[in-house]
Amino acid sequence: MVLLRKNIPQRTTYELPLCLTLYAKEVSVEELAEGAFKAILRFIRFILLEAICEFLIYWVGRIFLNIVTLGNYPRGRQVEDHEGRIICTGFAVIILTIVLISLYV
Repeated sequence: MVLLRKNIPQRTTYELPLCLTLYAKEVSVEELAEGAFKAILRFIRFILLEAICEFLIYWVGRIFLNIVTLGNYPRGRQVEDHEGRIICTGFAVIILTIVLISLYV
């Protein structure tokens, strides 16, 4: 004897849950290449920004502070402890220089 259950829906096709349907799409080779290209550009931009911030702005600030304080600041451990202040000073000096050049040229 076979028991038949009533009111049980029979599914003939399987539907993906909503969380998986958001990611289940076909991706072309062009889209993959575009994503890789964007990642490479982001990496290059990161390197350039780090180089500008760590090298140019830092050294402008450090040289400016050494000139203004006649070589007393920053010295020794102060260089490591006050790196943020040195970068902020370098940024301010660069911005003020650009403003002064634009006003008088």
